[in-house]
Amino acid sequence: MLVGALSGCNEDKTPASGSTFDVPAPVAIAEKLIISEEPVVGTATEVPETEPKKLVTDGGKATPLVDPAGKAARFTEVAPSTTDGDTFVPSGMIDYDLGNLVSWSNDTWPVIDFRKPTDNELFIAPIKGWIQYPVAAAELEAAQLGPFPVIIFEHGMGDHETSYKGYDYLSEELVSHGYVVVSIHAGRNNAMGDASSQSRGQLILGTLDRLRQIDSNGQIDSDGKPGLLNALQGKLDFTRVGIMGHSRGGQGVSAAIKLNLSRLGTNADNLQTALKDSPTSFFYSYPDLAAAVTAEIKFQPAVEATPETVEPATIDEAKFALAFEKYGPFLQGATADSIKPALLKAPAVLGKLFPFFADTVVPEVTHPAVEAKPEVKAAPASLDKQKFDAALKKYNIYYAAGKEAAEPYDFKAAFMLAPTDFDGNLGLNNVPLVNLLPSCDGDVADLEGALAYDHNRFGPKTDTAPRYQILVKGANHDFYNREWGNDRVGEYCSETRHDRISLSRPNQERNGLFLINSFMRYHVGGEQKFAAYWNGHAQLPEAACEKGIKTCDERVMLTVQKSDRKRKLIQRFEKADSLHRNQLGGAIAFSGLDSGGLVRCDMSLGGGVASNCSSPQLPEFKYAGWGASGFLSVADHAELIWSQPNAVIKTDLTGLSAKGMDSLTFRIAVVHPIGQEVLVTLTDNAGKTATVTASDFSDALYNTPRKMGDGIPLVDHIDDEQWIGKLRQLLNMVAIPLKAFEGIDLTSLKELKLVFPKESGKVAITDIELQNLGRDKPAQKLAKQ
Repeated sequence: MLVGALSGCNEDKTPASGSTFDVPAPVAIAEKLIISEEPVVGTATEVPETEPKKLVTDGGKATPLVDPAGKAARFTEVAPSTTDGDTFVPSGMIDYDLGNLVSWSNDTWPVIDFRKPTDNELFIAPIKGWIQYPVAAAELEAAQLGPFPVIIFEHGMGDHETSYKGYDYLSEELVSHGYVVVSIHAGRNNAMGDASSQSRGQLILGTLDRLRQIDSNGQIDSDGKPGLLNALQGKLDFTRVGIMGHSRGGQGVSAAIKLNLSRLGTNADNLQTALKDSPTSFFYSYPDLAAAVTAEIKFQPAVEATPETVEPATIDEAKFALAFEKYGPFLQGATADSIKPALLKAPAVLGKLFPFFADTVVPEVTHPAVEAKPEVKAAPASLDKQKFDAALKKYNIYYAAGKEAAEPYDFKAAFMLAPTDFDGNLGLNNVPLVNLLPSCDGDVADLEGALAYDHNRFGPKTDTAPRYQILVKGANHDFYNREWGNDRVGEYCSETRHDRISLSRPNQERNGLFLINSFMRYHVGGEQKFAAYWNGHAQLPEAACEKGIKTCDERVMLTVQKSDRKRKLIQRFEKADSLHRNQLGGAIAFSGLDSGGLVRCDMSLGGGVASNCSSPQLPEFKYAGWGASGFLSVADHAELIWSQPNAVIKTDLTGLSAKGMDSLTFRIAVVHPIGQEVLVTLTDNAGKTATVTASDFSDALYNTPRKMGDGIPLVDHIDDEQWIGKLRQLLNMVAIPLKAFEGIDLTSLKELKLVFPKESGKVAITDIELQNLGRDKPAQKLAKQ
């Protein structure tokens, strides 16, 4: 079945082949893909001063971390840097312009429906941007030169025409490891808005369509000569595609995933209809298209000729009577009839003495002559086909492919970087998906990617793709793009403080370089050396940290949600009775909480929509929305408040077996104060218990980027007390290896207990489960690059 074969799932499985860049066997499909047999006409120009970087061919390998005592450790290895181990020589940057795409935009606000093109508006956007690709192997023994996986970047709503150039630091590293990278110029989309970002999704798919045509037939310039992109013919692997979108581009990624299987095609009839309806809409960017239209003529009746006529001045009798009554005694016996002629002849003279008299004169009115005009019959707008065809050629216009004409792309990875979520990021299935949230984001200040993660974290049973949420403490919205400014928000994020926690632009780029590129290389390229990090048990490499700092895992909070077959869900507080019964059917109980200090809330749609809760939602946990502080996750959850040590959550595991699982995970948001500790106890059916301190395995229990230890997180650092109630809080994952629970039978579990030893606190908690994070797999064989 076509959809099943091309769903784009990635189960984190070790590839059977020995090379990341082995060419996959062709997949049989039920429909024949319709691709133009002509080469793509367009321009491709080398960008000056973008010569390839100096290659670093050594390094790029994971470093194992083995505890000689065999104890369970938080990390199994140090993740490899993405900047080392280059295997390909990248081209310089190439500026491309491959024509103009006719597609649909969607502004059906606030309800966005991707299935109804009749609700949409036609939109033309240029297909241009930067592209970079491998041109040679760095060493003779390197993999063959293509076909290469394809990575697409799409920027957001920045004001700069150069936004698409801002990801060059990501591009050159990916290209040097064997990927073709395209950064889309979406400036035209910025000009027209489109809150749904449907047009951005269409732009991603339309760009891929153009690349697929180049892969089949090459690229030529307007003179018919082979262009620079002709070198990509036969070199692109569309079974391995990754897409990254920043800000509104992140929502464009969401739209591309959904539209991939339900393409909204356009054709010449659509364009002609739009032109006739509103030719002026196209005048600014495509004047020759507008000039091809003769505007609609509306019916006008015949008009008879009439000569010029003059209506003499008259007296307003009612006003005159009032004025005469007022001034009569002063007129020395003059009658009304004697006053009127004088008033009509010279109203200003009499008006100087008696102002009210001037107001009684109705001035003379001249009616101009009217020329005779014949009747004008109505006529619809018409289009000059010759001019229309000439404009299509001039602007190199092509139409968005419909679902009957385009094979879906095999999206292996989707990265939503500080994305918007205007009620549209729902139903994102079958693609490994990450939402990165910068804690100092001053643009998408409500961290809308948290909504996208929460709404999509659990897919249908047939969906095997993992979901990820990343909170980067101290990152802002703009610094991931070199062309954007500085948007930090809140005193906590100020770069002028001596105790600043915000990242500088170079250090934030180091962070983004690892997170974005390792994700693409793992899921798109199948490079298993990054598997441990994206399964939550590899330490960040030094290259991902602030320069001069060796480790920085306290800065990046990674949450991982595995598919149905790789998890055993204990509790997510989704059901009405979730404060009494868990997902397994066992009892759940809470103790040591304040009166009224326990509330369960359903998942909210976000965007200011209140959660439906078991009792009035506790004020500190209400969705904070647009601001510099507050709780911003919307997942179904429990809210807990206590004012004495050792509040407890205890739940019956009903004999649950952890077979096939290797980690106990839960998500927690520390709402008050800055940090919390959790003591986690598992009891088996024989009555044996084992207790683990959660902070030994996670930095998610503390809201500022401080390393655990010296009393943290049980005791707030004295310098952080000023930030209580002033930080953004999210539900982040704590992951504890099951091997840490020593001496118990993990195949027959009776009870789970979470104890909060701090003297007081406020936390939200959800997604308590067992997961298979790949901790027990043998050391991964390094993928060849």
